[in-house]
Amino acid sequence: MTKLLLLGLVALPLAATSAHAQGTRKLDKRFLKADIDNNNALSPLEFQATQGKRVSAAYSRFRFNRADTDENGAISLNEFRASKAGTTNGKASRLDIFLTADLNDDDELSPDEYIDTLPPRVAYPKAIRSFDKRDKDDNGGLSPREFGIRRFPL
Repeated sequence: MTKLLLLGLVALPLAATSAHAQGTRKLDKRFLKADIDNNNALSPLEFQATQGKRVSAAYSRFRFNRADTDENGAISLNEFRASKAGTTNGKASRLDIFLTADLNDDDELSPDEYIDTLPPRVAYPKAIRSFDKRDKDDNGGLSPREFGIRRFPL
């Protein structure tokens, strides 16, 4: 009985190490597949290819910015592993998505910026109808309130 317990205690860390190595191999394969130019770094566009099919462009940029710890505009293999493909740095809030999508920093989302907040498979006409429905003041841009943010930092 004691020998069996000891054997189980020794095997447990080995199983955990094996699972970790398998997870690292999967991440490495995803990284290498997405690194189209073979420069051992992922650009924001290459990084987006590693994200799920339902992840919006803005959410992917949010994850990219969080994973790019050295802020050099590219994700190295080590950064990719550390962030587990960008999934370990918390969930983005609506405010995070708004600020990431607002590429020109005018505190409004244009139709193209708004479309970046939607899942990639949303058809363009449907996205424009959604934008028009939210644009209550018909000024051609979505304010934070129209986007669904109650409190916007000044």
